[in-house]
Amino acid sequence: MIKIILSFTLLITLCSCTKANVNVNVSVIEEATKTAPPQQTQTLETIIESIQPDGLKVTKIVEDNLNNDGNKQSIVVFGDFARIFVVSESQVIGELKDSIGVAHDNIDVRIQKLDQTDKKFIVLYSEQNGMDGYGEGFSIFQLNGDQIEEVNYNFPETTGSGTRKLEDYDNDGIYDSVTYVDVNDTQSHQLIFYQRYDALGEEKVDLQYTNEEKKFIYPAEPEKVIKNFIEDFHYKEWLEEELKQFVDNEGLIHFNTEDYINLSSMDYGGLDIRIHELSVPEPNKIFLVKDESMDSSELTFTLRKISNQWIISKIEKKTS
Repeated sequence: MIKIILSFTLLITLCSCTKANVNVNVSVIEEATKTAPPQQTQTLETIIESIQPDGLKVTKIVEDNLNNDGNKQSIVVFGDFARIFVVSESQVIGELKDSIGVAHDNIDVRIQKLDQTDKKFIVLYSEQNGMDGYGEGFSIFQLNGDQIEEVNYNFPETTGSGTRKLEDYDNDGIYDSVTYVDVNDTQSHQLIFYQRYDALGEEKVDLQYTNEEKKFIYPAEPEKVIKNFIEDFHYKEWLEEELKQFVDNEGLIHFNTEDYINLSSMDYGGLDIRIHELSVPEPNKIFLVKDESMDSSELTFTLRKISNQWIISKIEKKTS
């Protein structure tokens, strides 16, 4: 009887010790497959503790089989996405490092399927809030064996502001890297450039109008016709058909406008031009056009009215 009591006491003691030794400190575990989160092994917890930066807590863990080896890997986020590591149950695979060339903040990391295969990718989403406005984009990674590879990224590096999305823009079942360009111009153009997420295949473009009418509206005033015409040269490759509507001679759309107008200012708020009407008898009107940010000569635009619309008939460099 004494032996039975001792054995039972020993069993209770062992169970209590076992429970006391399991202490999972990670508070947030996200299962990418939406199933119940698995229990972390002591080995995985030890690996996470070995890479934990000073002063940063684990704020998110996403788990899935990323390289199709039959085992699960974990994406471990420290702090407010300050450091992000990929680990397995036996080793540290590496840290996510994007190639974005401007200051930015990482705001989310997800495991996503981007095409019609079962391949899984790590997508890191980023943003920037600066003096030039708001910018957002992403970086795509894949796990090749035990190596992290960056597949592609898209972020408004030139100006720091703009929208870059990872979405199936053309609804073909494959995600695209999509660049939205809102043009600072008369027509409120929006150019959408999209290409397969891994940059394979050709880049395509879609032209939209974000004005109230959602379409091209011919300007009523001759000054606005001139301004609209000059603005279209910044994205001439995609707006050539619109340019043709403003002239009575298509040869005028090949005028070397960029020699006299700083078209790059379109990326930073719009053109800085002065349009001054000269006193000329009807039916023609002549205007002097000068870019205030350049020391170039003035241009003269001659317009005449056809079917109740002002049409550009001549562009010349002003002579002294």
